[in-house]
Amino acid sequence: MTRIATLSALLLAVLALSALAQKEQPRAKLYKTPQEAFDALVEATEKQQARALADCLTPEAQQKMVSEMAFESMRYRQDRAKATDKDKAKFDKIEPLLKVMDKHGLTEAATKGLAPKGDRVTKAEREAVLKLVKNVDAFFVEYATADFAANPRPRDEGPKPKLQDVKIDGNKATGALVIKFKLKVKEKVGDKEVEKEVDREIRMPVAFTKINDGWRIDPEVEEEAPKEKDGPKESTKEEKKKDR
Repeated sequence: MTRIATLSALLLAVLALSALAQKEQPRAKLYKTPQEAFDALVEATEKQQARALADCLTPEAQQKMVSEMAFESMRYRQDRAKATDKDKAKFDKIEPLLKVMDKHGLTEAATKGLAPKGDRVTKAEREAVLKLVKNVDAFFVEYATADFAANPRPRDEGPKPKLQDVKIDGNKATGALVIKFKLKVKEKVGDKEVEKEVDREIRMPVAFTKINDGWRIDPEVEEEAPKEKDGPKESTKEEKKKDR
């Protein structure tokens, strides 16, 4: 066999293997509607399926959640460093999370100086962390898998979120995540204190983006605080001044 023939045979073999590998690679499921994407997200969360959860999110949503995961583990590191030898055993279950951090470049040395300064991660802090993560998708799946294993959530029969008021505009869509539940409250009737159940509803805005003919959940309006209907309203400082 000539050198050219040998190279040709090798090239064909490489192309064949490449084509086979591409066929075997799992593809993210395409959700035809925002409702399908929402339902998949709820199911993945309930069943603690990290890969399925990641496939429901836009790349921007993954980036935001990865930064939150990273800062969560940085807080764990801080708390563990301050803990006494007796209390350090309580942090054993977070060790798998820290291993994921180290694997993806978020070592204690690399994140020095990036300690979270508040309860919420700022845009600048998020960008600084993401610069250290080479593969956001892989980090998300591995961290979520470790987190689910360390913190198994009971599958109860609690209220399930529903999607309402969906409005589609081209490749964008908005809606409201709604959770309805009953709350036990105590009320004074005469000289007695009576306990009763009242209906409550929490609404949070959600957004969606269509990517490659499939809908994914977008975090664009996730920054807004959730609103609770029929709950007690606290007066603002301005309103209190007017009442005086």
